[in-house]
Amino acid sequence: MFKKSQKYIPEKPDFKSFKKELESLNPIEFSESLIERISVSGDLSGIPFYHWRWKEDYIARIVIWPKSADQIKIIVNLAIQYNVPITIRGGGTGYYGSSVPSMGDVVLDLKTLNKFELNKNRNTLTAQAGVNLGKLVEYLDEENLEIPSISSSALSATIGGWLNTKGSIGIGTLKHNSFSKHILELKVISPSEGLKHLKSPEEFNVFIGTYGLFAIIIEVTFKLSKKRQKISLLYGFKEFTNLVDFIEKFKEKEEIYYLSFFDRNYFQKLYDTANFEYYCLLVIENERLREDIQKIISSSNQKYDIVSIEDDISNEMWQNILKDEMRLKKDIPVLMLQSFLIKIKYTAIILTRFRELSKQRNLNEGFIGVLGNKNEVRLVLFTFTNNDFIVHFLSSKGILHRIVKFAYQNNLGELYDYGLYNSIYLDKFEPKKKEKLITQKKQYDPQYILNPNKLINSFTSYRRINSIFELNLFWRKMAVKLGMEKIFPIFENKVE
Repeated sequence: MFKKSQKYIPEKPDFKSFKKELESLNPIEFSESLIERISVSGDLSGIPFYHWRWKEDYIARIVIWPKSADQIKIIVNLAIQYNVPITIRGGGTGYYGSSVPSMGDVVLDLKTLNKFELNKNRNTLTAQAGVNLGKLVEYLDEENLEIPSISSSALSATIGGWLNTKGSIGIGTLKHNSFSKHILELKVISPSEGLKHLKSPEEFNVFIGTYGLFAIIIEVTFKLSKKRQKISLLYGFKEFTNLVDFIEKFKEKEEIYYLSFFDRNYFQKLYDTANFEYYCLLVIENERLREDIQKIISSSNQKYDIVSIEDDISNEMWQNILKDEMRLKKDIPVLMLQSFLIKIKYTAIILTRFRELSKQRNLNEGFIGVLGNKNEVRLVLFTFTNNDFIVHFLSSKGILHRIVKFAYQNNLGELYDYGLYNSIYLDKFEPKKKEKLITQKKQYDPQYILNPNKLINSFTSYRRINSIFELNLFWRKMAVKLGMEKIFPIFENKVE
């Protein structure tokens, strides 16, 4: 009843013959070293390490570092010939198993595709898929240019990985729209059609945000923006309703480059102390907006119940914005998270339910929301846990599972990211989207070589996962009532 589906994966892969032929293809670089294989078989979540206790299948068999599109074409053709699954890997900064080799796949590590070229006359840049976004930001900074919208994990993320996982809400999106809107040309390699040079948004959208399911992104050309001075502002709130009112008041301002909001647990984990229940970080490109905000705060302080926090703290937070995802995980064995795309008006409903579930089970939680446009938010819910405490671990994941069900069953929003682990929800709650993906998969990758068990196929059943999580949530709730629960502290000194 709980067996995982065997649909849409390569049948009888012949790794032995694949490797033998690969060995004859100098100068394609590859390795079977256990250290190399483990290093490319996980992501930031820590979940793959939990699975490895029982499943060696989650470790890559071979790691390949291609250096050109021609080498990738050769590798893909070999994979087709021997029915060998390929997992495409960028920076490995995801939390949903997008780069996890679920069948012990061959991992294609694209970080060796790291060349780029700036066209100053057109203010455009052409970059290979493995170019690190953080290094690109540094390079463009010296040219007084910037990428219109970048990933919040840009220090480690690659540009190909950013595109494979949507690239729709990041730093700068509120001002400049999603990164995909600035693309001029895109090169991909699909198993059925080989190298494709795409030049229209309609063509781009087939491959962007599909987790390498249909093709391997090779190169992208996109527009750049002139760099402008950024001013960071940080505000504290006691009530979430006041925070939402504040966002609603200012979200239409064109001068806002970035807007995020988060709770005290998120802030305290990064800065060791917290004096407010909620915070809002605004990054603006016009000093006059700061003055307008201050006037409104001064004239209606009771309405918003808002406090402006010192510039040195807001500046530090903005300077560290690309480091926060890694800093948040500091001293935490497993940082669980789930990411939603929802309307601003539904955030309070989601967060109230999330906190209720966490409080009932004495579990650690936190959140951050990033405004993607005037009405939609990427809301990321966190649970901090340790996989040495199995019920704590599964209950922490179970709470996020409950919120996914709650969001879909009440039409509050949808998942922002899918990858490997969230494919069960696509199957359960978005069957039409899944069917469309299957149709496209058959067109571009008819042997199901690329990224198996992602999106169109679940590595396990929803029914099984639901049973495991619900049982652990019940046990955890009973343990709390009896005073027998394991406590995993996330702060050395809690702020009262």
